[in-house]
Amino acid sequence: MALSSDVHQLVQFSLAARGQGVEDKALWYAIESGFQRGKKLYLLSTEELVRLKWAFDGKTKQGTPIFHDILSSLLR
Repeated sequence: MALSSDVHQLVQFSLAARGQGVEDKALWYAIESGFQRGKKLYLLSTEELVRLKWAFDGKTKQGTPIFHDILSSLLR
């Protein structure tokens, strides 16, 4: 699955997936991969980080625990 490497577009894509209730683990893994497992999160604004955290924290958490830890630590 090819996703854009533009991290800002990935945030928007994540929000859209959450809004549509997408629970496909492969999709969330691909989004997480686009952020290089958190290495590109520093490129996001605080607002984008909050939105991304919201997207990954849907009804059931998506992504890996380490990705959630990195997001949480950046928002502290």
